[in-house]
Amino acid sequence: MDQPVQQVSIGRAMRVIYPALLVAWLAFPAPVRDWASERAAEGFLPQAVLPLFDSVAALSGQLGVSQTMQRLHDQMNARLDERIR
Repeated sequence: MDQPVQQVSIGRAMRVIYPALLVAWLAFPAPVRDWASERAAEGFLPQAVLPLFDSVAALSGQLGVSQTMQRLHDQMNARLDERIR
C-alpha cells in the first residue's frame, strides 16, 4: 500500500519558525548582535541594520528578558557541572 504524502505548508512553517526566532532573539540578544556584527563585517549584512540589533538588546535588557534567560542559562550550566563532577 502506498502511504499518503504529507504536505507541509510553507506558510504554516513560517508562522512557527519566525515567532520562535523572535523569542530567541529577545531572550539572547547579545549572541544575535554578535552574529549580525560578524555578517556585517563580512559584507553579508548592511551596516545600517546594526542599530536595530542594538535596540533589541537594549529593549530586552529593559524588559528584563535577557537577564532572566541568562540567569536560567547559568543555573542550568551549574546543574550540569555538578553532575559531571
